[in-house]
Amino acid sequence: MSDTGNDERPAAKRQRPEMPADLPLSTSGIPEVQALIRENNSQSRPKRRLTQRDFLNRAFDTLAMAARTDPSQRDVVLAFLAEMAAKHHELPRNTTVSKVLYAWCSSPDLINAGVHIVTMLLDYKADLREAFQLSFDERVAAVALRLAVQTNEVNVTLIRRVIDALPPDDFKRRVFQPLFAHCRATTDVPLCFEFFNMARAKGLELWDTDYHDVLCTIDAAATAAVAETEPTSGGETTLQTTEVVPYVSRVLEEMAQQHPVVGAANAKLIQKLMGGAVASVSTEGVCSRCGAQLQSFDLSPEDRTVLVHDVVEKLVKPRVEGSSRYEPDTHLSEETKQQRWKEFDAFKVAVAGMDYDTVIDGANVGYYGLNSWYAEAKEALLRSRGVDLASVPSAERFNVPFPVDVEPKFSLIEDMRVAAEKHGKRAIIVLHSRHLTNPTPENATFADRWGSMGALLPSPGFLNDDYCWLYAVLTRQDSSIISNDQMRDHHFCMLQPRFFVRWRQRHRITYKAMYNRVSRTATLRIHLPCVYSVWVQQVCSAGGAPRHWHVPYLSGIDVLHQATNQTTSTNADVELGKDGDDACSDWICTRP
Repeated sequence: MSDTGNDERPAAKRQRPEMPADLPLSTSGIPEVQALIRENNSQSRPKRRLTQRDFLNRAFDTLAMAARTDPSQRDVVLAFLAEMAAKHHELPRNTTVSKVLYAWCSSPDLINAGVHIVTMLLDYKADLREAFQLSFDERVAAVALRLAVQTNEVNVTLIRRVIDALPPDDFKRRVFQPLFAHCRATTDVPLCFEFFNMARAKGLELWDTDYHDVLCTIDAAATAAVAETEPTSGGETTLQTTEVVPYVSRVLEEMAQQHPVVGAANAKLIQKLMGGAVASVSTEGVCSRCGAQLQSFDLSPEDRTVLVHDVVEKLVKPRVEGSSRYEPDTHLSEETKQQRWKEFDAFKVAVAGMDYDTVIDGANVGYYGLNSWYAEAKEALLRSRGVDLASVPSAERFNVPFPVDVEPKFSLIEDMRVAAEKHGKRAIIVLHSRHLTNPTPENATFADRWGSMGALLPSPGFLNDDYCWLYAVLTRQDSSIISNDQMRDHHFCMLQPRFFVRWRQRHRITYKAMYNRVSRTATLRIHLPCVYSVWVQQVCSAGGAPRHWHVPYLSGIDVLHQATNQTTSTNADVELGKDGDDACSDWICTRP
């Protein structure tokens, strides 16, 4: 018998988990729950017999689902929830609560009972704080508000309680979406603006679809008022009443803070409600209709300081200390943390000593068109490692993995550096240090060239290179970033949104590259930012006329879906590209 070095004794059998003890019938005084207790205790498999906490959660779910077919069981569910809190100091888990409330949303007989569940949970917040935190989250709040607006009389006080119960970091715009939709359906403008003001107070960034609901609510209410006073008009008259204009102005004021470009449907509503007409804007930023010079929204030194602070505190510091989402459950020694801070300090010193007004996102440029050249690069990588290509499955050779396992094309980055230079830019290149450890001979040539020019800025190995080029750009007045990165990832969302989005529009240089597979060359086209901000803004006309609004919009897209960059409510052959919020086709000038 050959010596394999293995112990040939049979493997020990996996120890079976202990059977949880029977739950006493006294766990609940409710007959329906006692029946579930007996069913639980009859289970012979350990996995199917639940502990008390898991049982209480499962029982609540089971009873609530039964109420969908027999609404009279809703009283049992409410009684059991009260018993859970009073007798066991427990509440159902948030996943179960959101599931139950969502299921009850579609049953008219259960709407009020669902609202009662929400009210009970909120009432338990003070006495059962820990249980409440496990029971109530943003998902529960979102569906709770869907229920709240389906009642015969909307309880705004309850809605405020739901919103106030959420921690500040848990707020998302979807919490308010059902509220705006309800107001649109009921044409309730005052209630709509109660919700609108709540969203503003929470600092939420509303989307084009939210503004559409709000504007449609105003339009429907104003049209109904005109129809009542002027029956022959049919409600088609342009509406500029003392009640309507202030409401629309409040919407535009919020758009001016955080919503650069609107869809055609919102543009039409704004024109209808505020007056004005479609206008074009020259490359210098002058309105063809009123002659006003559009503004450029740039950051003050104080604003940039806030963003730099955010980059260090919210992005860099968690990576230094091993507390970021990229290193979950990682414990770093104090020595490692100190070493990381030293590396970042050295990076900052390098930034301060470089002469530049433009930063190239090396990875973004170097991986441009990756799908078209990945297979070739992967084959070269395998050959360099002495791997037989025939032994590698085709899926591994042709499908781009994440993270990418081939190096970026430094030749593309060099082409971009030269193109930037032709535009009068002094560019440096930020690349993650891993791309410089063992570069290909071709890449090494470019890296040496950039190093000798003082144009190469490696990012520390423990940091995302996005953080590094962002820091380099923000710390230098009037500098720009060359990148097609939309900067919508999680880490960018952590920055001050109103500052960051405006900075991005004024300081991001985008590009297109036409890659020729035959000659293996790329022709780069750089797109510099406009001299004015493509943004909802209020300006004065030439000649000192009263202030009025200029609203940029995309004429081929009715409503912008910012979650997916998709279009809605249109059959036009138009796609909203990734730069949909930085470009427009037309403007509305509201000058009377």
